[in-house]
Amino acid sequence: SGPGGGGGRRDCYEPPGAVTAANANADGQIVIACGPVVVSLRVEGGRIVEKARRALRQEVSCVDLTPLDGGGDDDDMRDDAHHATLAAVGLWNDNDVLLLGLPGLEERAAVSLGGDTQARSVMLTTLEGRDMLLVGLGDGQLITHSVDAYGPDLTLSNRKKVSLGTQPISLSLFTSGAGSRCVFAASDRPTVVYSQGSKVSYANVNFPGDVNHVCPFTCELFPDCLALASEEELTIGVIDDIQKLHVQTWKLGEGPRFIEHHAPSRTFCLTVSPPETFSAEGEVDQGHTVVFLDDVTFDEVKRFKLEPFEVSLKVCNVTLKDVDKSNDGDDEDEQPKQYIAVGTAIAHPDEDEASEGRILLFSVTQTPNSKVVRLVAEKPTRGGVYSIANIGHKLLAGINSKVCVYKFREADGGAELVNECGHHGHIMALYVKCEGDLVVVGDLMRSICVLQHKDGALKEVARDYAANWMTDVEIIHQDMYLGAEMSSNLFTLRRNSAAQADEERVRLDVFGEVHLGQAVNKFVKGRLVG
Repeated sequence: SGPGGGGGRRDCYEPPGAVTAANANADGQIVIACGPVVVSLRVEGGRIVEKARRALRQEVSCVDLTPLDGGGDDDDMRDDAHHATLAAVGLWNDNDVLLLGLPGLEERAAVSLGGDTQARSVMLTTLEGRDMLLVGLGDGQLITHSVDAYGPDLTLSNRKKVSLGTQPISLSLFTSGAGSRCVFAASDRPTVVYSQGSKVSYANVNFPGDVNHVCPFTCELFPDCLALASEEELTIGVIDDIQKLHVQTWKLGEGPRFIEHHAPSRTFCLTVSPPETFSAEGEVDQGHTVVFLDDVTFDEVKRFKLEPFEVSLKVCNVTLKDVDKSNDGDDEDEQPKQYIAVGTAIAHPDEDEASEGRILLFSVTQTPNSKVVRLVAEKPTRGGVYSIANIGHKLLAGINSKVCVYKFREADGGAELVNECGHHGHIMALYVKCEGDLVVVGDLMRSICVLQHKDGALKEVARDYAANWMTDVEIIHQDMYLGAEMSSNLFTLRRNSAAQADEERVRLDVFGEVHLGQAVNKFVKGRLVG
């Protein structure tokens, strides 16, 4: 304190250059980075004392020295509640994170992040008694490691990688209302990282917009809160019980049919069926509606009412490009654009099978103040559009008994889908999946067949000759396919693409079978965190 007991500067430290990153803890430990030079400081007796200085091979992007309190059996080896024995330092150019011992700044371990994105925020912390290193990257991905700092050598294990958003991540430590330690990952999709049952979990935060920085904030009026800073405003709020962050219910007032997430615009597209209404002739009008919702607030962005008796059969993200224009040498550098495709059927009451349908192509663009939804193209079809997929930068659709490929062509003020080729011979092409130039078709009754899209044509290359009533299909790899059928069975089929005899190459052999005992509606390709 200064003269008279008031506040005042007690000491000043002159750094070796402009400070580009810094971090401190409650024990008076400070680490600063001046370009590639890292300095370890300690507040002792009201003075700032330099403990060590080290020049690293690259400039430093981020620093953290949060104390660890989880791993060692020997109490003397653990960090106490405030004192840290490790500092994590992220480097700019070679995408590494160094773990340096304190106070001497000796290198204990080096972690290679891989890829071409640097660490923008690092954190050492203990979640449920497990010491961890968290690294937030510049592309919105988070890498976690388990840390064992108490053996003869410091070791890192159990590396996981998960995508939280698309913008750089800033990590901040806070304590939840239940008293558990959590990490707030501030980005364009703010997320709370916590541990439950020795498993790292992630919960999205319903904050409308980007969050740049977060820190704990408490006062008499706002106890145990968080301060969240965006580019335009400062928000003070509280995180509810972590378990409640996962599920929120939004009443639509209509029956949901299909849903798809459009990541570039952060929008949900779903189709809904209204309560039962009647046409002028007294017939039930089951016409559906296409609704676009903001993926954070769930506010309605736009809705399109389909034609009378028109029902939705498929909603899918597709990435399309004007292939003919690129082949002619025009706009070779033009990037493909992501659209939302909706497949429909017009279910006239006097028809057993739809003879008409449409493919609707929507674009969703983000402006500074709003989102703009536009119907880019519509393609009438001779039947219901049961399935849609991408093949190259073209659109593939299963329409009644036919599989069709459409080229995307941009026109003045809009676009159109132009039929390129098709393949007949199905009872009803309910499911299509693509990988490279291969198309796997799941039929209503005729199991699975494999088509190849080559030289502007679709050609059948293999088939399962068993009679399976399919409920979905998926491609495991080029010669292995997964199917689900109506008797609650799963099976895999293998294609003998390297066989010498034609009859072996065109036949799909059963590779594995299992009775699941439950109906499968949908396969989704993906991976767990890792």
